[in-house]
Amino acid sequence: MKRHVAETLAFLGAFGKRLQAASSANIVRAVDRIVASVVSELVTWHRWASLVSRLPLLTQSSEHSGRENGQADRYHIQQIIETLQQTPNVDENRLASIEWHFIRLLDDDHGHAPKTLRKQLSTSSAFFNGILRVCDRHRDKDDESEVNQDPHRKYMAEHGFHLLHNWDLVPGTDENGVVNEKFLREWCSEARAIALAADRLEVCDNHLGQVFANSKQTDENGAWPCLAIRCVAEEIKTKSLASGMSCGIHNSRGATFRASRGDQERELQQQYRTKAELIRFDSPFVAGILDSVADGHQREAAWWDERARWED
Repeated sequence: MKRHVAETLAFLGAFGKRLQAASSANIVRAVDRIVASVVSELVTWHRWASLVSRLPLLTQSSEHSGRENGQADRYHIQQIIETLQQTPNVDENRLASIEWHFIRLLDDDHGHAPKTLRKQLSTSSAFFNGILRVCDRHRDKDDESEVNQDPHRKYMAEHGFHLLHNWDLVPGTDENGVVNEKFLREWCSEARAIALAADRLEVCDNHLGQVFANSKQTDENGAWPCLAIRCVAEEIKTKSLASGMSCGIHNSRGATFRASRGDQERELQQQYRTKAELIRFDSPFVAGILDSVADGHQREAAWWDERARWED
């Protein structure tokens, strides 16, 4: 497993360096060269003629009416990656490297996601810590200014942050969306042990809290998060986990359209207060997190009410 993780991380880094070197004078031509390189590799793996046939659409993107070059490239890159994700027996290391480079094009808002990378995060605690490491190089006693000036390290860190920020697959989640408590507990234990040895335990717990907040599974009585997540969270029980979960809940709200005064916030306050009451007896730590989220919405509601009075 350690060898597999090391090979995957090395492949991500090497692929990034090669693609960065290709991005020189003209950004449109650079994108075409990148995509041609990607498709060339794909053909080497499986001789997928259907993918090769899409390449002219990328290089002739200027002929698309109503589309800019970058928009056309974006669409077809997404289609190629989606096709690969649906292909059985694909080389996951290489597919992960492609998702890694184009990760900013794979946002859930448009139905695309770096599924292979998220799967590797959720199945390998070592890979998760490898991503934490590329995001937090200065803890390895490197000169921080040197880290910030190195374009490759900056590239790796930015992509790592993007992957972790949008990570929504809780370790131990099966194909039906059900979380296996035993797997989740063991994964978290291994991940936290590795992070502790690298002086990254707080960062690790913060990201665990965020992915817990992204879980959609509920118990039969509607309790959220599900019992498996609550049990593991009650065992970890750190401020960093609570902070990450609160942040994840807040970010899950997304963009909103303002109604009058603080009505939206009062509704959310009631929702999270109700969720907290459902689990208060068996999961007091998690209930406290939901209470703090409800308190935050209560303060926001008061602020919007005050603003409305001033505007009136």
